[in-house]
Amino acid sequence: MKPTRLAGLLYLIVVVAGVFTLKIVPDQIIVPGDAAATADHLRASETLFRFAMLIDLLAEVLFLIVVIALYRLLRDVHEGLSTLMVVFAAISVPIALVAVSLEIAAVSVVGDSDLVSALGRSQLDALAAVLLRVHGEALLVDEMLWGLWLFPLGILQLRSGFVPRLVGVLAIVGGAGFLVDFGTSLVAPDVANAVASVTSLARAGEMATMVWLLVARSRPTRAETPKIIALATSQRGRVRRSAARGRLAPPRDLRGRRRHHAPGSSR
Repeated sequence: MKPTRLAGLLYLIVVVAGVFTLKIVPDQIIVPGDAAATADHLRASETLFRFAMLIDLLAEVLFLIVVIALYRLLRDVHEGLSTLMVVFAAISVPIALVAVSLEIAAVSVVGDSDLVSALGRSQLDALAAVLLRVHGEALLVDEMLWGLWLFPLGILQLRSGFVPRLVGVLAIVGGAGFLVDFGTSLVAPDVANAVASVTSLARAGEMATMVWLLVARSRPTRAETPKIIALATSQRGRVRRSAARGRLAPPRDLRGRRRHHAPGSSR
């Protein structure tokens, strides 16, 4: 299997795992505003919840592999931007691991019979709810980094010459969607709920990179990449020079008048 296609497949696994661990399972277990009901669901679905945490941890490892693959693919376009992309993505992983640790603590607390006898069921339920709430706030911080790493990725794709420009544009749009959702959720939660559908649609722009990796025919070699970039740059330069000449050249009828009415000729 081609490296780009393998990276795209791993990216797809990460996306599916994210939907499962961040949407499907929490919607079945967490009851907003009801700590007792949430704790009851945790006890009843403990195996499912622990399985989701395992998937989440494995997905973080796969995400790093995908980012490294993108770095190797795009580092010849711009080393600095490629490194920045990796830095943003790498910082997000430990935050996600801490968030998963909070989930482990929550499910462990509600199932500990010794703690129930010592503290009481209601206090443990409240503690589990607090741990899950902090887990959500950690993911909110991580959302900022999920957006930031897409900006250098999108710029690299736009500059590359071998990635469709639309893919780069959509990556930047996806990054902006994450940042808008992060900012509004932090500063104005009510506004975040109102614009959730718009930001969710924008964040879907990240999926264009995954699709491109899956369908890309081949990865340009390291020797070919500078040539592709140079060709793309030269083509843009020719277009700009042509446009500039078009703006500076006098109108056709004015050029004709100059030919017919040279200096010194009669009018």
